[in-house]
Amino acid sequence: MTAKITNAGGVNGAEVAQLYISLPAGSPDAPPKQLRGFDKLKLAAGADGTATFNLRRKDLSYWDVKSQNWVVPKGEFGVMVGASSRDIRLRGKITVA
Repeated sequence: MTAKITNAGGVNGAEVAQLYISLPAGSPDAPPKQLRGFDKLKLAAGADGTATFNLRRKDLSYWDVKSQNWVVPKGEFGVMVGASSRDIRLRGKITVA
């Protein structure tokens, strides 16, 4: 999974793009945003870069107490990228059938 990051400022800098996942509706109680990855990019003023996130099966799972196992729920996952959990700049969805 990738996201385009742009340094819209006038000076060189760096950005830590953070990937958050939300579980499908009907999943057990879980935080609305779960940090699943990050990528630090150094960008020149006005430059673009690509943040790359490698999702694993466990990143889309929750721990089921009854079965004592990781479970990947079926449905639509929210996918968010931002500078922090309160500064989301890109939203998308993935579906697990």
